[in-house]
Amino acid sequence: MRIGNNDLVLEVGSGDMPYPRSDILCDRYLGRTSHRRPNSRLIIDRPMVIADGERFPFKTKAFDYVIASHILEHVDHPQQFLAELQRVSSKGYLAFPSPLLERFYENKPHKWYCRADGKKLTLIKKTTKSMKKWPTTSEAHIFSLVMRYFSEECQLTFEWSKKIEFTILDAEPAGFLETLDRKTHNLMHKVGKMKTPHPVFLKMKDNLFNVRLKIARSLEGLYWRTTQR
Repeated sequence: MRIGNNDLVLEVGSGDMPYPRSDILCDRYLGRTSHRRPNSRLIIDRPMVIADGERFPFKTKAFDYVIASHILEHVDHPQQFLAELQRVSSKGYLAFPSPLLERFYENKPHKWYCRADGKKLTLIKKTTKSMKKWPTTSEAHIFSLVMRYFSEECQLTFEWSKKIEFTILDAEPAGFLETLDRKTHNLMHKVGKMKTPHPVFLKMKDNLFNVRLKIARSLEGLYWRTTQR
């Protein structure tokens, strides 16, 4: 992220693991919600504002940078949400699951397929055509293997400055789901060749991954506090 030393940073949808560099947190839900990970709780360790991302209670250009990680695919009106991000800040960072991951692992709170095509976003609204769930992905170990070894194909990021260029489609284009299905079959073929760990061992690795992620976030926060602030 291209965040300046003295930038005031807003994080939208900070949830249970906010970025260390964020100065102000903003979330729509104070309590538990299906939009966050199961059994997670909202972290409030710095100034927090409870607000809807489509109607921020902030003045225009109140922030220098805005982070919205895994929020875009949840919103009801992405055009309004993106307009609000641009209103309150001049630059920012977005992260979201790829269309391949959305097709591979159905997540009901997600309303949109999101793509980053160079410097432009494309959002495709999910219709009833997208409600097919791959039965094999109900097995947690398969999903874990996909996320661990094919993360670059599953997670996308988009950093913007001054203006967000985007296109919104109200339904899946012709051939879009068929193309995703072919890619999904290829991904399943790759995963099928891998050696599946014992569920207990896999659970231990997942817990270790979460611990390492929290440590990495803590070290990131220490870096910003000691060298950038």
